[in-house]
Amino acid sequence: IHYYADSVDDYYKSEGEVSGWFGQGSKHLNLKGEVEKEILKNLLLGILPAGAALQQQEISSRKFKRADQKDRMGFDLTFSAPKSLSLQTLVGGDAKLIGCHDRAVETALLAAERYAQARHKVNGVSRTVTTNNLIVARFRHETSRARDPQLHTHCIV
Repeated sequence: IHYYADSVDDYYKSEGEVSGWFGQGSKHLNLKGEVEKEILKNLLLGILPAGAALQQQEISSRKFKRADQKDRMGFDLTFSAPKSLSLQTLVGGDAKLIGCHDRAVETALLAAERYAQARHKVNGVSRTVTTNNLIVARFRHETSRARDPQLHTHCIV
């Protein structure tokens, strides 16, 4: 969580939000504005903003668990702009391209949300349900870990 929130760049903040919530699930939970670390951490642990805990199946009760399987608290969908766009934006100073990147990320997330599914288990019978519903914390970064210009957005689902 700290990697995403602590390394958010705000140099071009006027061109768009550097962090923010996306998705129908975010709206349902009244999540808006910048992402707060504590709220994101709690959501990843299954605790809703109002403090209610989501029901979670005990990992030890799973009948079929691979030895290499780890708990997955969320998914990091990372959308990177082409290097040429990153250079034009971040080195060349063409800040309006940040908005283009942000709109491209939103378009991709809308498509992902349209196909979002969850597993619903009732009386031991599991079925897949299309929810059209995601909770996404977005973090836009402008440098790679090597500190090279790299416009990209992490979307924690």
